[in-house]
Amino acid sequence: MKQRLLDFWRGLCMYGADFYWKVIYRASAIGLENVPMEGGVLICANHISNSEPMLIPYFIIDAFGRFSKRRFWNPAKEELFNYGPFSWLLRSWRAFPVKRNARDITSMSRIASLAATDMVMLYPEGTRSKTGVLGPGKPAVGKIIYDSRATVVPTAVFNTRYCLPKGSLFPRLRLPLYVVYGKPLDLSRLYALPPSKETSALIVNEVMTAIRALLEEHQHLDLMHAQGQSQAQLTRAAEQQLRTGV
Repeated sequence: MKQRLLDFWRGLCMYGADFYWKVIYRASAIGLENVPMEGGVLICANHISNSEPMLIPYFIIDAFGRFSKRRFWNPAKEELFNYGPFSWLLRSWRAFPVKRNARDITSMSRIASLAATDMVMLYPEGTRSKTGVLGPGKPAVGKIIYDSRATVVPTAVFNTRYCLPKGSLFPRLRLPLYVVYGKPLDLSRLYALPPSKETSALIVNEVMTAIRALLEEHQHLDLMHAQGQSQAQLTRAAEQQLRTGV
């Protein structure tokens, strides 16, 4: 009974999400046909804003049917679960806490176990990029992929970092936000290797290469690129921002 109520709650919340993502913002998705309808799946994306944990699953859940039995899990930093009502809200949407800057073996095992049969959101960089530049992937993510043997869907998000620019008190509304779901990766040759740190690093590096390729292929979706800045210019500006703190 409790599970049915939660399923109904999640389906109901999707109607509020429709208004948020499609009216308050102009969010859209590309490549949803690349997301498998069944089996274990890891959605591996770049992380440039706190909105991605809501935005990326939104389109997938909507495509599968908002009352679908397909389960989507979302690991999140444990600090978000310190506030009672908000913690309940997160857990009701199948989010669960993960320790940052620590080797959280329990959470890693749980993610791998869930990804073997369900859908799980992962950010291979391990944390949000403050500049928008894609950072290196964490070998721990490679181990999760190796252990779960889940289908990996590289994913790229555009423009969410412009919603609340640094120093702004109010968000910018009606921005065109995009989520691009890439073709699933064939990692079979890496799964054939023995488990090791090197194997995990090779796997996550391949995932990061695929995400980077999506960012470059669809760079025209980035608002700054639309204003005449190339990807190389955006990267240099972001690196300068990181060095100076401006």
